Amino acid sequence: MLRLLYFLFHLALFLTPACSKTTAKPPKEMLHTSLLSEQWHSRDATKLTNELSNYFSLAETNFPLAENSTGHAFALVVPHAAYYYSGLCAATGYQALLQPTAPRFGFGDRKNSWIKRVIILAPCHTMFYQGAALPVCNVYRTPLGDIPVDIEAVKKLSKAPPFNLNGEVHLQEHGVEMQLPMLQHTVAKFSIVPLVLGHLTQQQVFNIAHALQQIIDDQTLIVVSSDFTHYGHTYDFQPFMKNIQLNIRQLDSFALQALSIPSLDAFHDILSTTKATICGQEPLRILLALLSGQAHDNIHAELACYYTSAQIMAARNNVSDDIKLEGLFNVASDKQSEQSVSYASMVYHKTQHADPEAISLNAYEKKILLTSARTAIEKHLQDQDVEERLQHPIITPSLEVTPGVFVSLKTPDDRLRGCIGNVTTDQPL
Repeated sequence: MLRLLYFLFHLALFLTPACSKTTAKPPKEMLHTSLLSEQWHSRDATKLTNELSNYFSLAETNFPLAENSTGHAFALVVPHAAYYYSGLCAATGYQALLQPTAPRFGFGDRKNSWIKRVIILAPCHTMFYQGAALPVCNVYRTPLGDIPVDIEAVKKLSKAPPFNLNGEVHLQEHGVEMQLPMLQHTVAKFSIVPLVLGHLTQQQVFNIAHALQQIIDDQTLIVVSSDFTHYGHTYDFQPFMKNIQLNIRQLDSFALQALSIPSLDAFHDILSTTKATICGQEPLRILLALLSGQAHDNIHAELACYYTSAQIMAARNNVSDDIKLEGLFNVASDKQSEQSVSYASMVYHKTQHADPEAISLNAYEKKILLTSARTAIEKHLQDQDVEERLQHPIITPSLEVTPGVFVSLKTPDDRLRGCIGNVTTDQPL
């Protein structure tokens, strides 16, 4: 009842017309204060800043983007789990927003200055809901400060179905709130349009995309908040019981391929065929609908990072704040994978028309290729029979080109022991 009264009160304030002749003073700011606990991220500004700085340092040192990743970012796909699990993965995507070189005056001057509005597309985790929920507040508060809501954009969207003002849906939606400190750490000054998406028909997906297109300009960033496969009895999803991590990786690879093409039809077919438990599938469908328009035919997708909760827990040794990065590429055992959630970061760059066969691998892609080659050798020497389809790494756009390739083995003192490969091939990398 209190929530309902709170919502009705703020809704009345929000809808008060600007041209009203009332002599009452303007309403005070309608503030959304995070209800997330310390388990999600630190509530102390200094600690949170240090936490974020550590993730971004790891991301830029170990997961730099491809050298040809030029131009502004149009959209990001980033996870929304607690930072302990997904913070590093999210930072690998958000690093695309930073200025490329560090000035003498510190990290803050590297913040993005061209982004002025961020549209956040998040799924609804807390209740059954249909449609697209707009906020009734005009300010979001995090430990790092206040972020204004773009009220004019919200008013414009509220006139188009299936958008509606619904403060209750926003009250405890971590899908929105987990993105805010990341944005504050990378963007200098911006407002937000936070959208919480419930179940949508195909027509509603296109209607929402069309309405959003009316407020998107060259200073707008789209942030899609989504984790990927949720595996285990907790999520009522156990389509396989052996080689769990390898099967999860293949399942996520199908989805990430569809997002990279990009193809709404392919993404829909994968969800229908595999029943993949991707919590942000509705926000992802909106993004794909936006990208299907000719206005965005110069968008190039890049996968910045991918790992699962089982892998990050092993890399942290379950309790440590330190991350042993090699653990992120090791295949967790079936025992460790009984409950597993996948995280991925994707950057959609605005690019010039480039050679589709040109290849420029980012650090993550280089690492998974080396890991894949090494794992294939290990499995053969250990006589472990693993299906070839499960040995493939996550498939990214750069891994679908057809260059010649060699795998070389060297001794510990860096002498060549042997190599195998082809100068030319018609097979994808």
